[in-house]
Amino acid sequence: MIKDSLGIVSLNGDKSSAQTISLKIKSGSLGFSTPSAGSQVLSIPLASKTDTGLISPNDQIINGTKTLLRSPIINTLSPGSVVFIGNNDSLAENNNTFFWDKNYNRLGIGMHPDTTLEINSGTIDKSGLRFKNLTNESKVNDPSALAIGVNKTGDVVRTNGAPVYYNSSGNILNPQVQKIIVDSILGSSVSDTMTIYLPSIGLTKIIDVQLNVKIQVADGPYGAVANIVDWSPYNTSYIKVRINEFFYTTSGGLLNLGSLTKGGTITLPQTYTILGSNGFDPKPYTIYYRVEGY
Repeated sequence: MIKDSLGIVSLNGDKSSAQTISLKIKSGSLGFSTPSAGSQVLSIPLASKTDTGLISPNDQIINGTKTLLRSPIINTLSPGSVVFIGNNDSLAENNNTFFWDKNYNRLGIGMHPDTTLEINSGTIDKSGLRFKNLTNESKVNDPSALAIGVNKTGDVVRTNGAPVYYNSSGNILNPQVQKIIVDSILGSSVSDTMTIYLPSIGLTKIIDVQLNVKIQVADGPYGAVANIVDWSPYNTSYIKVRINEFFYTTSGGLLNLGSLTKGGTITLPQTYTILGSNGFDPKPYTIYYRVEGY
């Protein structure tokens, strides 16, 4: 470099009126050029995918990682915008469908939110929320899991997923019923009792058992009642029942057959005849049962 009283007169030792010097930075060119005699212009290339250089106010593609020490200010975006990649791989916003309320820390999808997370599907009776791998056929793997629902404003709340049970004093039974077994079983035995084996679903206590029975015959005035003969709250493997079968000569009336034996009759004014020993007779029947517990 050669200087005089006027400043730099040469960068490469040449004092002629036309001088050029180039500095290579990667594949780009940083240099001085002489557009006219006696003047030098510093030429710096624009940055590109291959060259290091200046950032241009025009459209520009730059390769490599850029680290910003401060957040960039993008004047074209509105406050509260949740920025995403839109058309042509550019930053975009849509505050009508995706909005962050920075004052209250709320996220709205399909609307501006009034609570922490609010979703508006835009369609009546559609929540707009889906759990892809959780459906009505999914198994309940956590016995402590409870039900949720929505109130009249759409807020998600805890709700009772099972009936609330009270005792004779009006106190709520605790724990509540969490599991219910509902099924049926066919039978036509002449033995005194029939055993209903319960499925293994993790019951620890039975709270209630309900029975109903129907004689499976197409004709004849036959009826039946079912009685539990062996059941305790902590026996969750099986229950034993007895079926009392009878027929009646006229319809109507109520009858308790617990103490009657085979061949016995009772007249209310209707006449009932007990058919089987302890109420059993070899006719096909179906027992419908409901077992509630936790």
